[in-house]
Amino acid sequence: AINNTATTTYTFTPTSTAVPTCAIPTTITIAINALTTPTFNPVGPYCSGESIPPLPTTSTNGISGTWSPAINNTTTTTYTFTPTSTTIPTCAIPTTITIAIDILTNPTFNPVGPYCSKAVIPDLPTTSINNITGNWIPAIENTKTTVYTFIPNDTTCYNKINKTIIIKENPVAGMLFNPQPTDIDNPDILFKDNSNQEILTSVWNLGDGKIVNNELDFWHTYTDTGTYTIKYYITNLYGCTDSTINTVTILPVYSIYIPNAFTPNGDMKNESFGPNLRAGGYKFYNIKIYSRWGEVIYNKDNQHWDGTINDNLAQKGIYSYSITVNDFKNRPFIYTGLINLIR
Repeated sequence: AINNTATTTYTFTPTSTAVPTCAIPTTITIAINALTTPTFNPVGPYCSGESIPPLPTTSTNGISGTWSPAINNTTTTTYTFTPTSTTIPTCAIPTTITIAIDILTNPTFNPVGPYCSKAVIPDLPTTSINNITGNWIPAIENTKTTVYTFIPNDTTCYNKINKTIIIKENPVAGMLFNPQPTDIDNPDILFKDNSNQEILTSVWNLGDGKIVNNELDFWHTYTDTGTYTIKYYITNLYGCTDSTINTVTILPVYSIYIPNAFTPNGDMKNESFGPNLRAGGYKFYNIKIYSRWGEVIYNKDNQHWDGTINDNLAQKGIYSYSITVNDFKNRPFIYTGLINLIR
């Protein structure tokens, strides 16, 4: 029987061997050529959207034909090669080839920011976590929120991506305090935050060794006169900071008491004459003592009169005086009167 898969020899047997034909059997061989598969070099893979050159119309083993469907550079596709003839001697059969299309890869990076305005922002990495190299545009801007674009060196297989670096507004520290000016008789000061944003943490340095944390409204009492430097540090909800400096002045109080008699008799009581002045309320004073004839018998600064004249005891009796006091603002005050020296 006919065999179309292998070369076979067939025998012809005559139906009669009688006269007049005298026919004898004979043979015939039918050659069967093996089917030939066109062969091609590998193609691809390509990145999505990348230009793909036309597929060759002649195989590496010399078979001509055509391809279908048309090239598609957006998705993985199987293409069929159809030989132009399947007749002897080629006996070529159709074959297929698959061109893989890789989807464009997105570069990946760790999150960046947010930052406070004018903070130092490190350079963005030029190699992504998934090893894609490229560059960023525009240049880093540390005063406002900006969108940056990463452009891969190979834009055929890798996508551009955008990354936003958020810049948070710095707070502006502000403080209020009163009363000002005030004096040591009224040394209680009310401090209040006057910043332009909600504050997360705060530190007050009140200039006298007192530190107050995370208080926005409080009273503080100063125990001495002087000018105190107040430093106020704040941090907002985003970790941005600012500080401000101011001064609080606690003035001394000027007061004076001048007695009208003294007893320099050695009993260690009321031994000298001079003004009783409040500490810090004055710069200096001068005392002049006059005799009953108007002669100056004592004239000294910042010292009380001990009741002597040239180291000799003065007579008891009434003496007149003139006392000049310069207060803490260097304003002069002049006092005159009589003092009774009692022995």
